[in-house]
Amino acid sequence: MKSTYLYILIFFLSGSSFANDITFPENSNVSIIGDALYIQGKEVAIWQLKTKQSVDQIAQYYKDEWEETADKFNLTKINQDVIINRAFNGVLYTAQLTKSYKGCIGIISRSKEPSNKIKRIVQKTQKVSKPAGTTTLSEIISKDGAKYSTTLVMENHLSINSNLQYYFNHYQERGWVINQTYANKSGSEGHILAKKGPAELNVTFQKKRGKTFLTAVRVDANI
Repeated sequence: MKSTYLYILIFFLSGSSFANDITFPENSNVSIIGDALYIQGKEVAIWQLKTKQSVDQIAQYYKDEWEETADKFNLTKINQDVIINRAFNGVLYTAQLTKSYKGCIGIISRSKEPSNKIKRIVQKTQKVSKPAGTTTLSEIISKDGAKYSTTLVMENHLSINSNLQYYFNHYQERGWVINQTYANKSGSEGHILAKKGPAELNVTFQKKRGKTFLTAVRVDANI
């Protein structure tokens, strides 16, 4: 999944607040992965932090920050990694901490019910078509400036060529220009690129364990 449709800002913090309900350890290098994403029916914000402090030190920081006020709190250690979950007032906060050669890398997220703003974006976003019998594994909707993007991860039992033919026919019949199609000789990988005005579609296919996994990214502007 490409992250080019998510806006990324990098800050160096000294104990300041990056969001009004989340703080980060002193001297952390923090970047926004997405601050208003629609994922699996929830409004999600995701940050990445990098620090020279250890996993245990960062875990203790979030334990001190979150445990006392949590409705529910859980800290789990898996080998050298730590996962912390805090539920508070209907919002789920998660810190996934991993050891790095320089210290610790953390993914911090906040998940809550969608705001009216996110609901309006979701209502305006154009859907990605999918072949019959296809299951959606995840859906992410985001807005970056004037662009709206939808990313679907799906699976089905069709061949790469059958999936390609479906998308080629479906979008060409609706006035899209097919810029590129590709399938390798072994039938294990493929992709299709299409465009209609400011709208763009990129679907990749990968065959694994008897299934085909599809990642579709549709970007629209000025919805």
